[in-house]
Amino acid sequence: MSRFPRAEAEITALALRVAEGDTWAILRWKPPVDGGAPGVYKVQRKREGTRWKDIGISTDTEELVSNQPRREDLHHRVFAVNKAGIGQPSATVTVVL
Repeated sequence: MSRFPRAEAEITALALRVAEGDTWAILRWKPPVDGGAPGVYKVQRKREGTRWKDIGISTDTEELVSNQPRREDLHHRVFAVNKAGIGQPSATVTVVL
């Protein structure tokens, strides 16, 4: 897992990028290379010691998550979803605003 300063950062090995503001983050990712074209992407978040929670559905390769608490480790991941089902989750990134 990685932590980001308040600036755009790219983690090429994870293919997931984060841009942050005071109470928001934009998650950006690359589409999967196999498994067919995704219909949508499911975005999940969790705090340490809790279960993953669905926080968004996107038809694009980015999602704005707003009204995020400050000074908390929030873990995020993304799944591609199509007719065949749900793909494997992306690597997890941790955002602290």
